[in-house]
Amino acid sequence: AVVSTQSTGTLAELLHQYISCYRDCCHTVDRIKLGLPVSHDKQSMESILWKYMVIRPGRISDKDFTQHCDSFSRQLRGQTAHQMKYAKQSRDHANGNRPHSDNSDSSKKPLKNSR
Repeated sequence: AVVSTQSTGTLAELLHQYISCYRDCCHTVDRIKLGLPVSHDKQSMESILWKYMVIRPGRISDKDFTQHCDSFSRQLRGQTAHQMKYAKQSRDHANGNRPHSDNSDSSKKPLKNSR
């Protein structure tokens, strides 16, 4: 089964196409588990969010299927943005970088501890 490389509009359309490709190979998709992306960086300090959504396409209507997918897409956009911000902060902290405020003078050096 080959999924088209053309851009699909929504997650529901992509999953319907995926289910259709399985059906073309005489297979049935019983359930779909959707979760957040996981970093594959071995040194990543990001926490992994293990929550996921299970959709059983054969047991719900197309309307409910689309609503579940849309709901997950909205959650994904919010969580992914939060994860990306957290990941950048974690990388900056790990590299010893401090976040700069807009009104800080970049020529100032950090104060050294007098001890």
